Amino acid sequence: MNEEATADPQDTPASNTTTMDLLNEQLGEPALKSSTRIMILVLLSVHKRMRLVELGRFTGLGRSSLGNHLQILEASGYVEIKVANTFAGRRQMIEITKKGYEDCRKLLDVIRSVHF
Repeated sequence: MNEEATADPQDTPASNTTTMDLLNEQLGEPALKSSTRIMILVLLSVHKRMRLVELGRFTGLGRSSLGNHLQILEASGYVEIKVANTFAGRRQMIEITKKGYEDCRKLLDVIRSVHF
């Protein structure tokens, strides 16, 4: 059987260009120009809400660096940082917003569709 006859039409160079254009468009957002911030969004898209300490453990980032990334994500509307008072003290909870979840899913869908 001829391989070209059964090739997926999405595997054409034109569709790869379109996919790469979509990826560039998604990554054009300044808040998404960091792989660390993308990783934070992916984590939050799975868990919906995490404590600052948990995010630090998952990412391996120090509190200051993580805080800087979260401020950028919050300013762009991707996450909300909430403070909860508990018996053990104040806890910072990070929640992904609807915009953050949707844009993260779009980005993952575009990445998933890239054919090399």
